[in-house]
Amino acid sequence: MPVGHVRHLLGRAGLTEATTKSLAAVLAPVLNAHTNLRLLDDALQRARAADDTDDPEPATIIAAVKELSGLDPKELTGKGGEEG
Repeated sequence: MPVGHVRHLLGRAGLTEATTKSLAAVLAPVLNAHTNLRLLDDALQRARAADDTDDPEPATIIAAVKELSGLDPKELTGKGGEEG
């Protein structure tokens, strides 16, 4: 999945443009490894619950994606800002 598609989906979650750009660069490799968007949706829901807000912190979203992906964080090669 291209990074641009991930940015679009994150943007629909109400995140700022800067946040979506940063998160998309980090999360696209994970989503591509899993080849489904369910991971992103589940991670956004988990992050919202963890932060008790509809606008979770980027680090919480990244942590949720990493946790739900089952991948070793060292395998993730995304670049682009905040990583948690």
